[in-house]
Amino acid sequence: MNPSDYVRLRTDLLRNGSLDFSKREELIEFFAELMAERYKNYAAGLTGIPLDEKDCRVNADPRLVKMEVTAYLNENMARSPQTIIEFIVDILLGWLLKPQNVVIGIGGNKEELYKKILKRIGRSDRVDHIFEPRVEYTIIGETRLERRTS
Repeated sequence: MNPSDYVRLRTDLLRNGSLDFSKREELIEFFAELMAERYKNYAAGLTGIPLDEKDCRVNADPRLVKMEVTAYLNENMARSPQTIIEFIVDILLGWLLKPQNVVIGIGGNKEELYKKILKRIGRSDRVDHIFEPRVEYTIIGETRLERRTS
């Protein structure tokens, strides 16, 4: 994603509380970048760890975060079939039975993505230290992202 587009979208999300994308892939790419940036900011602020570990956390781990977020959303987001054959396959495999909304936040089942990210990168940090504890993201359908603060 173009850095200027990312900054504009992030600003719009913070200002308006929601974003509408034209394609599913754009939403996934933006949200993966958002989570990777959040982790990178957390890692850059760490103190009391060896410099080589900090360097790995700041430069390598965010790429793994992006990969994990992308895989998670591709697996869990609702998806519209593009052809009649895909529609039939979706029905047979039960993909249409997936929930239409994906909720990501701290607490209960909402933090499944955050836990998968930490497991993927092999870190034992607390979820609420890295990701915003009072912020909840909801992906509605394929193209709408909402951000709520409690």
